[in-house]
Amino acid sequence: MFESVEGVPARLDRARRALAVAEKRVGIRGSRPRAGGVIRCPARRVDLYEAMARAMGTYGWAGVVALPDVGWLAAAQHGVDLDRVLYVPRTFGSDVAILTALVDACAVVVAGSTRVEPMSARTLAARAHARGCTVIALGAWPGARERAVEVG
Repeated sequence: MFESVEGVPARLDRARRALAVAEKRVGIRGSRPRAGGVIRCPARRVDLYEAMARAMGTYGWAGVVALPDVGWLAAAQHGVDLDRVLYVPRTFGSDVAILTALVDACAVVVAGSTRVEPMSARTLAARAHARGCTVIALGAWPGARERAVEVG
């Protein structure tokens, strides 16, 4: 009578993506996800820099955490105002505390090689959503939405 709940999250995610594509195709919804929450970034840095610039807008700030190979010149060329970027090259084990502080202060936070446990990830995602901050996860992040990083 009832089906197993195994595989339901993956099927639900596929259905949401299919719905988003259909809505975009008929003009019901734009291609940009809402600001706030956690999304996974594709591998291309150009996409990351453009998403950061859009999310920052005219007055917003960006936080970049544990990302040692940032191409600052490329970021600036793609619209990131480097005067409004907070850069934390290493966290020394304080990943969650640093991410929490940046979520409270920034429009967008880029999480590079950070370690976040599932419970902390959910708490940070809820906090980011409540504050309208978009966290762009470059590595593994429990519960992150797999989307294009077009925000703003």
